[in-house]
Amino acid sequence: MKRGPSLLAVATLLPAFAVGESSAGAPVDVNYDKVRSDRWRCRLCPFETASYREGSWTVGALAVEDAEPRFGRDNGLDEDGTQIDAQVAYGQRGADGRTVTVRGDHLGLDARDVAIAYGDALGGVALRWREIPRNVATDGRTPYRGRTDLALPDGWVPAFDTAAMTGLSDAATAFDNVTQRRRASAAAYFRPLPRWRGDADYLRETKKGTGETHADFLYQTAGLPKPIDYRTEELGGQLRFEAGTFLVAAGLRESRFGNGDHYLEWENAYSGYPATGRKGLAPDSDARTLSLVSRWTRGRTAVSGSLVRGRHRQDAPFLPYTTNPGVRVDPLPADSLRGRASVLAGSLAVVSRPTDRLRVSLKHRRRERDNDTRTLLLTPVLGDLFATAPRSSRVYGFERASTELRLQYRLSRRLRVGAGSERSRIRRAPAEIARNDTRRSWVELLATDLRGFRLALRFADGSRDASAFRDLTVNNPRTRRFHQAARDQRAWTAELDYQFPGVGLSVGVDADYRKHDYPDSALGLQRDEDRGWGADFTYAPRAGVAFSAFHAVRESDARTAGSSVFGLADWWYGTRDTVDTDGLTLELRDLLRDGLSLTVTYSRSKGRGSYGTETAGVEAGFPELLSEHRAVDVRTRVRMTRRTVLVLRYYLEDYGAADWAVDGLGLSAARNVLSFGRAMPDYGNGLFSVSVETRL
Repeated sequence: MKRGPSLLAVATLLPAFAVGESSAGAPVDVNYDKVRSDRWRCRLCPFETASYREGSWTVGALAVEDAEPRFGRDNGLDEDGTQIDAQVAYGQRGADGRTVTVRGDHLGLDARDVAIAYGDALGGVALRWREIPRNVATDGRTPYRGRTDLALPDGWVPAFDTAAMTGLSDAATAFDNVTQRRRASAAAYFRPLPRWRGDADYLRETKKGTGETHADFLYQTAGLPKPIDYRTEELGGQLRFEAGTFLVAAGLRESRFGNGDHYLEWENAYSGYPATGRKGLAPDSDARTLSLVSRWTRGRTAVSGSLVRGRHRQDAPFLPYTTNPGVRVDPLPADSLRGRASVLAGSLAVVSRPTDRLRVSLKHRRRERDNDTRTLLLTPVLGDLFATAPRSSRVYGFERASTELRLQYRLSRRLRVGAGSERSRIRRAPAEIARNDTRRSWVELLATDLRGFRLALRFADGSRDASAFRDLTVNNPRTRRFHQAARDQRAWTAELDYQFPGVGLSVGVDADYRKHDYPDSALGLQRDEDRGWGADFTYAPRAGVAFSAFHAVRESDARTAGSSVFGLADWWYGTRDTVDTDGLTLELRDLLRDGLSLTVTYSRSKGRGSYGTETAGVEAGFPELLSEHRAVDVRTRVRMTRRTVLVLRYYLEDYGAADWAVDGLGLSAARNVLSFGRAMPDYGNGLFSVSVETRL
């Protein structure tokens, strides 16, 4: 519920607005479009202490033209036909301070969301149930049958080449790459004493369905339907004490993840050994966290801090090295990983206003991760065909710390300047790059209400140093991982808005740029850039009529160096991605008659991706990746009675995409890849709904 100014403040301002003149007699041009009410506080509003009861319910039907998984990706509208949907909202507050709220959204769909809460001065409880569908694709095909033990059809004849797998198309059947989350949560609070508060919460989520994965025997790869049967549980509690400007709270949280399927086994569709393969799925794990937070304010200075101690475990049983009986390998050195890791994190922040114009903020954060997992001598088996030399497992840990200083100075009521600097360091063990030190500084300018203009400018510059490369892995020693390599960074942003006085028209433009260079990387990522700009405007010629539009462009590109002989760079890989987005909205209220409103929204987004290689001065490009989305949303509200509204909606969506790595490949276009035969989405679909909304 939005809050307005106090009644006393409104009463004080009313005479000046009513006269429409200043004390000097000059006319006052009141521009209500500039009023920002999102931070208003209401200290004397009667509804905060008086009892009330309000609510609404909506019941209707919606019809979807076609069954499209992407159209119903997250909303549950993936099937054609008519469905019943409903929403409900109810709130009540008694004279004794007891409150009850009920909310239900999308009750007739697979994306339903229901929440119930009750509370009073001594405590309260809240319950919530939510379902989250994820429809990725339904056009995938596979010759495999089963869930965790995938079998090929009877009479299957293995072949070295997918094109030679006779009967592949006839044997392949459709499967849905679809998951459904179901999340139940409960939270409670209680106030045993005036300055004390306790909180507790519990969450249980399940995720079931089928995904996609790939597995290989050396260089022969097969796409496999992957079972998904996840369960996550979280239980937490906190006790807080607050007295004036001092607060301290301690909390304990425990979480567990469980997978109903621990492995995936499949028959080999290719000729040769082994006859079956096996891979592990997401392992069970758990974590426990103890936290302590505090805050203290004195005068113009506020100090806050936090300390978190966590413990993580993973101890799933090991699978055998290989399912190939022809590979001779020593037994596993242990039955399970016995993975243990501990985390210690802390932060300290000081915010102060030494003067009315100056604000200073200083923050320090530190995080340490100690990996207590034992090291094991393991024997990798390449493609389930060849055993390689034993290698010792590596146990990674790190220390990360950062310190940030921000200064902001108010030059005048409408003009502020700021500056800041951040220093961070990270230490890793063991790793190819054991140390990084990063420095970043920025300056900014913010101007508001300068004759209708608002301006924001920000410039940042930074660099990251890296320690000497340590050859600890089988990676090319001239390659640097981009998140560890030495890097130079530069970025800027600019925003400009203008409000035309007395016209109801405002326009705005914004632009930003960011660039990273990796000067010490002989191979790997050399540079990447990201830039964009946008423009928008709104126009309200009179009450009840509003029009808005925007246009935005986003572009990024990168250049990567590679080597075909494990030495100097002899080929380069370039990428460029661009996304253009447009939108229009027209809103008409009280059209033709009171209680009739119309809202029309149009949106369009087009993405392009260009990728190419360069070798010895010769450039070769891949086909361009394309995607375009267009949608029109028309909503009409007709007031039937004082408490009843008829709502009509028509939504039309058009989407098309092209990807050379997916389209036209079928099941066997790549001789060593047994794919799913999917195609990129390309459809037009619509939705029509009619509903009745009634308020209590």
